Amino acid sequence: MRDLNVLASFVSAVRTGSVSAAARQLGYSASVVSRHLGALERELGISLFERTGRAIQPTMAARVLADRATLLLEEAAQFDRDAAAVALGRDGVVRFGFFRAAATTIVPPSIVEFARERPDARVVTTEFALSEDVVDQLASGEIDLGIVWGFPHPEAAGMETSPLFSEALVLVTAPDRDDLHSDPTNLSRLVREDFSSALGHKGSPPLVDQLFLAQGLPAPTVTHRPPDHAVMRSLIAAGLVIALLPALGVSDPSPGVRRSATAQDFRRTYLAWNPRNANPLRAPLAAAVRAVASETVGFGLTYLDPTGAPRPLESAPRAHALDRTIRSIR
Repeated sequence: MRDLNVLASFVSAVRTGSVSAAARQLGYSASVVSRHLGALERELGISLFERTGRAIQPTMAARVLADRATLLLEEAAQFDRDAAAVALGRDGVVRFGFFRAAATTIVPPSIVEFARERPDARVVTTEFALSEDVVDQLASGEIDLGIVWGFPHPEAAGMETSPLFSEALVLVTAPDRDDLHSDPTNLSRLVREDFSSALGHKGSPPLVDQLFLAQGLPAPTVTHRPPDHAVMRSLIAAGLVIALLPALGVSDPSPGVRRSATAQDFRRTYLAWNPRNANPLRAPLAAAVRAVASETVGFGLTYLDPTGAPRPLESAPRAHALDRTIRSIR
């Protein structure tokens, strides 16, 4: 591997035609530059300069090689600049994993916020079906930052977590189902309804099943398992099914469906990361996500600060019997 100091002396000597001028340009002594030139000639086995007194005249070979050496020095300087930018979190790549409800709500504006502060950095994203999948990828080092869920705490052994949202359990139906929304906390009214649930669940989400069973009611009957919330909303709007969903996935206004909070603080959303992860861009991305989350207003969503304290709400619903049932199940 070439000594960059030797190459710098060589290029400067070719450009200036003088050992002393090259030394002044580089801040070396003339003897150091002379040693560099002699060492390079011996290593290459060719004559690079014709010496006439104190002056040196570069050979044609020296001029050709000086052009190549200049490129190497420029690349080395660029490498140093890039390395410094990466180390300081100004440049590089950060890998971000999350579940679908986050993908369609807070993830896009978070990346925009991050890019505003770090325009030379890139975010590589991956959507996962389950919170557990995100945790697995954090543990293996495949992603740098994740968004996970918990009831109320995530199953994320070995990971650091920071709360973002408290999510209500939301009843979503066609607009004309006043009979279900007059008392949305009364699960007995939902027993005869057909439900929609996500792929991967044998029934509805396990904790939803447990809510019904804990009240002596049969678990919901799931008849449709669409691949995403858009399809699910279409089925709900058509009156084919109803759904009980954590608020993040249905927090935005959606024409054609009606929503009511069935239980407060049903699920919590967290930022998660591996404490062994040293990517300097992880913290800026996490800060961008939190900045967006703190400004997010959505149906059934309550922002939680890093200590887990909720943002004050003007009209926070009171706890009711179903909320107490959830706490007893946990």
